[in-house]
Amino acid sequence: MNRSVIVVIIFYAVFFAMFIAVPFRAKKTALESGKKILPLRNKSPVIFVLIFLLGFLLIAFTAGRDFSLLVQIVLCGCAVCGEEIAMREFILAGRYGIYENGIISTGMYIPFDEIKAFPVLELPEEERKDFDSSTLMIVTESRGKTELIFADENECAAATAEIFRLHPELKPR
Repeated sequence: MNRSVIVVIIFYAVFFAMFIAVPFRAKKTALESGKKILPLRNKSPVIFVLIFLLGFLLIAFTAGRDFSLLVQIVLCGCAVCGEEIAMREFILAGRYGIYENGIISTGMYIPFDEIKAFPVLELPEEERKDFDSSTLMIVTESRGKTELIFADENECAAATAEIFRLHPELKPR
């Protein structure tokens, strides 16, 4: 067996292990987040399925080609990274909302106990006008500064109000 085929087999094994883990990751997120309090507009999961298929094809494309080992690993690594992003989005796409224990939006689950601050909301009213009103910037312990992008400013305002209703200690002073 040549080196190219071995690399493809290794990356397909990683690729499918990640795919098989999807239901377990979805269940873990559902258990951690709790009951949905406020639904938010969801993304369509179709694009993520296409990304998964393109990653699969990218790995197949490298098989039997005369790429150097480094180039083949980089191409296959990109496919696996793309799959990770697509799978995370796919898992969360139908679950966007404010939950008892956290927020699911923009392809991530953020527990309330990780939120440290809302920097834009701490600014004076006239300075807030310089920022997009459909985006909520938060600072978390594990991710640092993160932006949650909502469908429009009404959805952002409703989500922000619900967060502060559930956890008044997070409200900027």
